[in-house]
Amino acid sequence: MIHLHNQNMYAVQFGHFKKRVEDGLSLADIMEEAEKVRIYNSNLGLVWSIDAAEGLFAVLYPDPSGDNRIVIYAFDDFKNIVDLGYALTIHKVQGNQFDYTFIPMINSFYIMLNSKLIYTALTRARKRAVVMGQPMAFKKACQSLDETVRQTFLGLV
Repeated sequence: MIHLHNQNMYAVQFGHFKKRVEDGLSLADIMEEAEKVRIYNSNLGLVWSIDAAEGLFAVLYPDPSGDNRIVIYAFDDFKNIVDLGYALTIHKVQGNQFDYTFIPMINSFYIMLNSKLIYTALTRARKRAVVMGQPMAFKKACQSLDETVRQTFLGLV
């Protein structure tokens, strides 16, 4: 799953969650014990538990520091706050990196074929990036400089 907005959500530590489930508590009961924690846009997690009767599901957000959290969502949050995360765009993953990435390159996406985007796509991969598609699309992406003029107030300060 991918979290779509920077937002405070009900979360508990993974160890606490496991213990409370073993004690027989439902996701709704655990949610009452949870505290609000900031979950950031583009965080990736795994669906850990589903309670269809309560209309709730729990997502595990692994953390390299070992501070794994379980966030509890309502079914209504699906597509609004959290969505499937099996195939993600360059923009959705923002600053994240992955061991392997797959980058399709076709001329149909000509508006997006520029060096800035191909650089961003390639630097998402830690071990290997697979670029597949039309060779001319890749060549165009490497040769086209993104000269988009951004509308910002930073220059006025």
